[in-house]
Amino acid sequence: YNLGDIKAVADLTKKTIAKAEALVEAEYTAASWAPMVAAIAAAKESLNSGDADVMDAAVVALEEVMAELIRTAELQAAIAGVADLVAGNYTASSWSALAVALDAAKAALVATNTVTVEKALANLEAAKAALVAYVAVDTSALQSAIVDAETLVAGDYTADTWAAFTAALSAAKVALYGEQADVDAAVAALAAAKAALAAKPDVTALEAAIAEIKTLVKADYTS
Repeated sequence: YNLGDIKAVADLTKKTIAKAEALVEAEYTAASWAPMVAAIAAAKESLNSGDADVMDAAVVALEEVMAELIRTAELQAAIAGVADLVAGNYTASSWSALAVALDAAKAALVATNTVTVEKALANLEAAKAALVAYVAVDTSALQSAIVDAETLVAGDYTADTWAAFTAALSAAKVALYGEQADVDAAVAALAAAKAALAAKPDVTALEAAIAEIKTLVKADYTS
């Protein structure tokens, strides 16, 4: 190497050191950042040697360390971005998915590879985007319909229509814990089942006639 070459290598070494020192430790995993301290120190030491080969080797080593850094800045920001969200503002299923993604994201902050970090970030962002706002469900009409239905008596209706009615009533009670669409559908179904109830025929007169016939004596009449 001539003096010009040595100066060029020294300049490259200084630029590489400056590049490394411009990075922010907090934006990377602690494990991947640890080698940076030694690599930067070695690069600075190589400048004092005045040996182009030593400087060149130090630059290569420092670049390799930087290439191996696992950046978590974006993942940290995404985690912070969901910290203020409130579970009660979203549906249980969508919140549960977010909670799972958030746990995985926090675990990925100490990951040993970039792929894991990127996957955790993508999953967290997707889960956040998929959150479904919780809308209060109005069950007053359904509750009223259930109360009314429970005043009816099975013995007043035919077996088949009563069976359909009780099935609708059972489904209505389950729908109390569903979404608004489930509640509205249950109100309609229960009303339809109630309207379809068929009263048992009044057999009072028939029973009286039968009872009267049974009191007759065969011998009192002609054959």
